[in-house]
Amino acid sequence: MAKYLFVVPPFYGHITATLGVGAELLRRGNMVYWVGLKEIGEGYLPEGGVFIVPEEVEKHRDQINEILLKQDAGTSIKGADALDFEMDVTAMPFARIMFEGLINTIRDIKPDCIIHDESALAGPICAELENIPYATSITVPPGYFDPDLFFPEQKKAIFKRMMNFQKEFGVRTSRLVFNSDKLVLSYTSTELLSLYYGNFTFPQQFKFVGSTVEGRPCPVGFDWARLHRPATKIIYVSIGTVLNDIKSAIFTKIVEALKDKNFTVVANTDPGLFAEWPSNFIVQKTCPQLELIRKSDLVITHGGFNTINEALYFNKPMILMPLAWDQFTNADMVVHQGAGIKLKYRRIHSTDIFNAVQTILKDNTYYKSAEKLGCSLRAGGGSQRAASLIENLIVKTNK
Repeated sequence: MAKYLFVVPPFYGHITATLGVGAELLRRGNMVYWVGLKEIGEGYLPEGGVFIVPEEVEKHRDQINEILLKQDAGTSIKGADALDFEMDVTAMPFARIMFEGLINTIRDIKPDCIIHDESALAGPICAELENIPYATSITVPPGYFDPDLFFPEQKKAIFKRMMNFQKEFGVRTSRLVFNSDKLVLSYTSTELLSLYYGNFTFPQQFKFVGSTVEGRPCPVGFDWARLHRPATKIIYVSIGTVLNDIKSAIFTKIVEALKDKNFTVVANTDPGLFAEWPSNFIVQKTCPQLELIRKSDLVITHGGFNTINEALYFNKPMILMPLAWDQFTNADMVVHQGAGIKLKYRRIHSTDIFNAVQTILKDNTYYKSAEKLGCSLRAGGGSQRAASLIENLIVKTNK
């Protein structure tokens, strides 16, 4: 039996991919912990897992909430400015907040291996300082903030900043530690990434395991009897858990496009967004997303990388309305593969949404393209392969 510790940021989409992996490690008889900056909802953690918010974090609660509120600025930030925002406003401050509590937790638990989210920079720093093998977990396109791929002209400046940051905590190695040189888990497939990464050779430690949906707990209830109406198509809508300031405008267009049509629309959003919803809409603040995607005919999404990979895992085409960050890149990759239609949310009209829905539902090529990508994701091995790779990391380290 070994001890595994996941280090995660306070973004649910970054945590979900680790839950199936953690469940598989627990099923194999290991002990599994998660350390984060805010509690996860009851029932979301696999049975036997432990989620820890270090007590040292609580004195920074106001700062954490302030950083989370700033994420809504994402729709106005593009290109290299997004990289600066990620480092200066989000990842680096979170690392400083988490460091003390995380290293004390590590010294208490004594894990055999650490698995850190790519944006949870305190994870690799503490792993290096405590000489513990570690893997990196990536829930966005791998290397999105890698200057070699997207910002080559800034490579030297970024390298220097990141080196100075790890030195701030006492890390003295000559290499950047923020991506493991032993194992990097990416929850997608190289087929999906081909538009931007077709000529790029990933380092040997990068492993593409597909979407880790197996074993992921879901404590959320749903009135399944309302889902099926005779001769209707089911459309699932998810616009993510951040960027809340623009959700009302987007859902207004979606409602205008699909109200009173022969569709059953499941909207994963706050029912209080509007005083009244059309009768063919089922609105729930938190949804059992995986099962709803499985039962749907079409997914409308902002282009979050997890939702994209989950939809394709179940062979579902998409209408994509990217809002910020990597979502524009994600949408382009899906469209390039023929598995979806991209709409610009700032210029969108309700007729654009309705026409896109009709186009996909009537054109089987979108479904064939989604199925092809789904095959590539399922072939990655999912939670079981990810768990085996993590276990092998300990074996290799101990040789």
